[in-house]
Amino acid sequence: MIARAIVRAITSWPEISQLTLRKRQNMTTKEILLETKTLLSKPGAWTQGTYRRINENQENSYCIVGALSCLQLSYGEYCAARDKLNKAAQKIGYAGAINFNDCPGTTQAMVLDLFTMAILDSE
Repeated sequence: MIARAIVRAITSWPEISQLTLRKRQNMTTKEILLETKTLLSKPGAWTQGTYRRINENQENSYCIVGALSCLQLSYGEYCAARDKLNKAAQKIGYAGAINFNDCPGTTQAMVLDLFTMAILDSE
């Protein structure tokens, strides 16, 4: 229930429609993770402590879950991808993807590596 509220809140941001937002249907979990990883791989595209941050140049950065939500997935697609990311984070000793994202010392490169782990687990 809380996850649905988060997805609704994030996807209702008016600025998102002007981003790289893609309305896709029937994406595999692997495709979702690859597309989200691509979004987060751009310099300055990742953040901590919030789902989305806008810098002084009006450029957006996202946490793991915020970036995932940008794809406007069905609830089932969102949960499947989030679950793969949570399992990958748990394998390296974190409670889940959000905990990993917001842990002091986590870097953008580490987040991209987490996506790689989740993608490999999706094959």
